[in-house]
Amino acid sequence: MKPEIRLIECMENIVFSNDGKIMHHDHLGRIQTRHVATGDLIHEFSEKGGAPRIGGMSPDGTLIYSTDYYGRHVRICDTEKQTETLGYETGSSAIDLAVSADGKQLYIIAGEPGKNVLAVVDSATQSLVKKIPVSRLDIGIKLNPDNSLFYILTAANETEGVHVLNPQTDKLTLIPMPITVRNSIVFDRSKRLAYISNWARKSVTAVDTMNNGIRATYAVKGTPHEMALSADGSFLYALNNHGSNLIDVYETDTMRLVEQLPVDRADLRVIAINDDDVIFVGYYDQAPPRQELKQPTPL
Repeated sequence: MKPEIRLIECMENIVFSNDGKIMHHDHLGRIQTRHVATGDLIHEFSEKGGAPRIGGMSPDGTLIYSTDYYGRHVRICDTEKQTETLGYETGSSAIDLAVSADGKQLYIIAGEPGKNVLAVVDSATQSLVKKIPVSRLDIGIKLNPDNSLFYILTAANETEGVHVLNPQTDKLTLIPMPITVRNSIVFDRSKRLAYISNWARKSVTAVDTMNNGIRATYAVKGTPHEMALSADGSFLYALNNHGSNLIDVYETDTMRLVEQLPVDRADLRVIAINDDDVIFVGYYDQAPPRQELKQPTPL
């Protein structure tokens, strides 16, 4: 049975509410909320930015925290009041953020002259708690919900790899591996694994999140960048190259490419899967449908 695929104009990411009924995503510089079942728009927040990226939500799901790569502020969307406010202001750019497991702190990759820092911010007051030195080129941060550690993708020659931050001790542990600016990371809670893509090297690396050791690095047929896991963790869905219209489907046990799913849009940017295994794909609307679309290659 072919999976259901739904398209939505979106460049950065798609996040589901705790009950799975609502989805939040960026759209032309603004944050939108929609009903998952119907796709109907609930609200579009008015603040416009260059490239807003949702980093997470408050534990009760009422607040959405996002950054804007071309701006300096944390953006806070209140889904109950349907209001938006600007929060903590970084020195130069707010690259990405993640929310602590208890929702009390935000961990923000903040650009400063000649370096990046990890700004730890009180989510209630939006005041700075502390800054943690990190690498010169950090491209993303995600919370592993299984162990409450933060995983930071770092693309810099001297410290290239994934830095794992323990928020209790502020200790950073490096897992060395090649990282490019289009890498992504997803977590499989049942298998205690993290999967990291590398489109330039055509590979997917599996990391054991119990000890943060590399379990395996798989050479794959596609060029994976953004990824999402099926609800049971059996399949990994990866967008094939930046600007493609194909979704590669891999068995997670072997990383064997089992299928390529063509989508009726070019320039796919984002992929997310809900608990019902419905695939949501975000695209950048710079070209009309069916322009330069690729067909699946024989497996």
